[in-house]
Amino acid sequence: SETDRLCNPSGIFFPAFRVNRTSERKEVMVAMYKLFAFLNASLGNITRDQEELNPTAKELLDRLHNTTKTTRGLISNLTCLLCKNYNVFQVDVSYGESSKGKSAFKKKQHGCQVLRKYVQVIAQAARVLLPHLSPP
Repeated sequence: SETDRLCNPSGIFFPAFRVNRTSERKEVMVAMYKLFAFLNASLGNITRDQEELNPTAKELLDRLHNTTKTTRGLISNLTCLLCKNYNVFQVDVSYGESSKGKSAFKKKQHGCQVLRKYVQVIAQAARVLLPHLSPP
C-alpha cells in the first residue's frame, strides 16, 4: 500500500544494537539504555509535531504520551540498575535528527518511519534481552 511505501523505515537511523545472547549483562543494559534514550527523544519530536499538526487527535496524542511515560520509566529503571549494579554513571547517547523546519508531510512521514523502525528494533532487542532478565 501507499502507507507501507511512505512509512518504510529503511533509511531511519537507530543506535546500533550490537549485542547478542552471549553478551555480558552490563553491555546489554547499556545498549538498552542507549536505545530507550534515543526513542524517548524521537517520541518527544513526534509528539511535538503531532500536537502541532493534529491537535484534536486525542487518541493518537494519548498513545504517544503514554508511550513516552513508559519509555521514561524504563530509562529511570535502567539508570538505577546501571548505577547500582555496574557503577555506570554516564552513558553517551546519540539522538536522531530533529523535524523542526520540515514540511507537515515530511514530519508525518518521519514520525511514521521512526515508529515502524522502533517496532523492528524492539523486537530484536526483546530477543536478545530475554536470556538476561533472570537475576544475576
